Amino acid sequence: MMRLFFPVAAFVLICDIITKQIVYRNMDLYQSIPVFGDWFHWTYIHNYGAAFGLFEGNRWVFVAVSILSVFVLFGLARSPRYQRPWTLIALGLILGGAIGNLIDRLWLGKVIDFINIGIGDNRWPYFNIADSGISVGVVLLALQMLREGSPEETSDSENGPNSVSESGRSLPAD
Repeated sequence: MMRLFFPVAAFVLICDIITKQIVYRNMDLYQSIPVFGDWFHWTYIHNYGAAFGLFEGNRWVFVAVSILSVFVLFGLARSPRYQRPWTLIALGLILGGAIGNLIDRLWLGKVIDFINIGIGDNRWPYFNIADSGISVGVVLLALQMLREGSPEETSDSENGPNSVSESGRSLPAD
């Protein structure tokens, strides 16, 4: 099932790198180009913090957390417990995004953000493809957890209310 994890991560990472390079090489800092009227602009900014500019000025903390996240995501993707297709897709989205923003932090000391959506003065905080991969991956994981319940609940429901344990004793119904 790793066939899902790596291609999804690579797709997010490649899209993130390409779009950030287009912005970096072709736009001036703070330049804004309308793409779909007032609703969607490409606006080149630098983000020195985490998502939505939170916790600015902690570059090396973010680098360390990103590197740790990469190792954790690889470990989860290799675990038999997380081999469902949607779980691997979600983990791949998060991995691609984490590596994309990590590359920016190591290369520039900041993250390039450029996606600017909203209406008039009501705008969502700027973000990029990596941020989108992380956000969509986290939402997919949360939805899957809500749908399936915790691993303990899933294994109990598979056993049924009158199941017999390995020792031969009846398992209590909750």
